[in-house]
Amino acid sequence: MIKLTEIVQNAGNYNPETKKADSSYSVREFFVNPKFIVSMIENNSLSEMHKRAPIINDLSPKAKFTKLTIASGVNGVVYHNILGAPNQHMPHMSEN
Repeated sequence: MIKLTEIVQNAGNYNPETKKADSSYSVREFFVNPKFIVSMIENNSLSEMHKRAPIINDLSPKAKFTKLTIASGVNGVVYHNILGAPNQHMPHMSEN
């Protein structure tokens, strides 16, 4: 198992001025068996959003995010947003 930091989007209330639902983000520890990882791709939209206005306080504006795809049963996958660029996670994937 490897430990990652997952970015979790918390739904907010509808904002009539922006005509969107306001969202907040938080982090939590996330453990995964690397054998079930199907793919990792940089989440450019989350990285750009964080660069414009921090989604997580005290996190560098240069932070990168990855969309992680995990196999979850017969023909199923689950997606998780994790902190860090894909190449930052590669050394940990080959350890196990």
